Amino acid sequence: MCAGFCVTTTEEDRGLTGSTCDELFRAKVLLERGEYRASLKLVEAAATRGGLTIDDSLAWRLLEGRLRVKLGELRRALALVDEAVQTARGSDDHLVAVQALTIRAEVSWRSGEFKEGLQSVEEGEELLARLELKHEGNLDDRINWTKSELLHQKGTLLWYSGDLDGASECHQRSLKIKEKLGNQQGMADSLNNLGLVLVSKGNLDKATEYYERSLSISEELGNKWNVATSLNNIGIVFTSKGDLDKALEYYERSLSIREGLGRRQDIAQSLVNIGVVYEKRGDLDQAVEHYQGSLAINEALGAKQGIALGVNNLGGIYLLRGDLDQALEYYQRSLIIYRELGIKQAVAMALANVGETYLKKGNLKKALESYQQSLAIYKETGNDPLVAIVLFDLMVIALEQEEHALAQQHLQELEQITERADNRIIDQRYRVAMALSLKASKRTRSKMKAAEILEQVVGEEVGDHSLTVIAMIHLCDLLLFELKMTRDEELFKEIKDLTSQLLEIAEKQASPSLRAETYLLQSKLALIELDLGRARKLLRVAHSIAQEKGLKALARTVGQERDLLQSKLHQWANIIEQQPSKQEMIDLTKLEKLLERMIRKTEVNLRERSDRQTTKGKDLGIREWLKGSE
Repeated sequence: MCAGFCVTTTEEDRGLTGSTCDELFRAKVLLERGEYRASLKLVEAAATRGGLTIDDSLAWRLLEGRLRVKLGELRRALALVDEAVQTARGSDDHLVAVQALTIRAEVSWRSGEFKEGLQSVEEGEELLARLELKHEGNLDDRINWTKSELLHQKGTLLWYSGDLDGASECHQRSLKIKEKLGNQQGMADSLNNLGLVLVSKGNLDKATEYYERSLSISEELGNKWNVATSLNNIGIVFTSKGDLDKALEYYERSLSIREGLGRRQDIAQSLVNIGVVYEKRGDLDQAVEHYQGSLAINEALGAKQGIALGVNNLGGIYLLRGDLDQALEYYQRSLIIYRELGIKQAVAMALANVGETYLKKGNLKKALESYQQSLAIYKETGNDPLVAIVLFDLMVIALEQEEHALAQQHLQELEQITERADNRIIDQRYRVAMALSLKASKRTRSKMKAAEILEQVVGEEVGDHSLTVIAMIHLCDLLLFELKMTRDEELFKEIKDLTSQLLEIAEKQASPSLRAETYLLQSKLALIELDLGRARKLLRVAHSIAQEKGLKALARTVGQERDLLQSKLHQWANIIEQQPSKQEMIDLTKLEKLLERMIRKTEVNLRERSDRQTTKGKDLGIREWLKGSE
């Protein structure tokens, strides 16, 4: 039947009238082009025409269900699909019932209703088992393809639920069926799905291998749309690695293909991904331009989920610019849309963003209320990686408020997640959290244990650059504490090496704020080494970066440091002539206060980037990563 997932007219179209099948084909082509409203007009016209056979009616109903999913109208899609399930059961058409249940499963994971989605999968598996029995195990290609699609949705639901091994198994089984069918594009889709699982486990290099294999197949097939998809996925991996130049290169290659194909929904997605790169680089004007371009497309398409994401991203820009009232307004608008759509994960993301904004506004009570609501939703959906992020945020906030018992409670919950999850990033997050808890202790032994843990994390493959950065800055602070305790000047060299690594990360990520902060830190170290000329030069560079990128608060901070040094050049020259020790210079330069400020700022950025970036990343990439039902 045409109710299947292929655009071309195949055996699935048998049983439909000729004119109906032709019209359905046209509607499906429009869907694949991203012309959802135009496709929907054909569907609605067919529905009002009357005189349709049961096969015709089911085909149109399922197609309308898919279109409603694309437009973010998940409740309407669910109603259509449920109606199709009942009709197919009444006509004893198990295959179409499974196809309808497969779409219902997709609606469920897009809505955050993972348990309901898995129930739909279970129903579909029962019907497929009956078909297998009826055909005595000799399944035709239509049944096998439908089975592979159901496995795809099951894998997606398990991934969302945090069962990465289960998700991997489902996608591997789906891949084997597609290999048996000789469906190369289906194989490419499954490779993308498996790549996502690897990304979620923090195995970015292996994920890239899968994406590149998928890309190679799509290039051989000449499937430009799927080539663009794989290029986008690889770009997302480079974004996760912090290699923004490479990420931008892949995103722009993907966008160029999509523009040629005229798929507006995909163009909107590429614009958002490119906007994220510019946001990370600190080029907020370019980020806004791309976000607004994406938002305009989604508004024209009536794609509510895309609209909500665009409003959310613009809220993030206002937050970065310090316009907290506007940020809160945009986040709350996004939250309203996500609640209307019933997308639980996105609701939780928006709540976390609202919480961060309230925290910056100094309203701790409302901030914690929003964070707790976000945490409750993530726990309800069973998504361990996102639960871990919010628990980390809450633990950091508790430490800042010196509520150590509450911080320990969050840390223990995080430990439980780490023990049951096979996820390198969650493990790193837990260990950094444990180190911060130990560092907050007054005991020297605890601080040294914290330094040991942070050194391990810094020396490992990067899974989340924000975590690595915060580990480095806290480690600098601990090494400085140890240096003052032991007077071992080798520790000073370790601090300098860490700042060099921080600068490498800042340049690789093209992060102007981190670059400026690191140059400011290095200027203090130069002064401690009695190199007054280098200290002044580094301050000039830091101030220039902050001014050029419109980082007003940071520019003021650096400017004050520069002016203070300039006004006391004669005093510093006299101090340097006396050849003071590094310990004395550390006190004179107030290096500890600078590190404390950097720590506070980086922890805030970690809360912003981890929750918004990780969740946003899934929203942006989900249509690409979870390819197969599109």
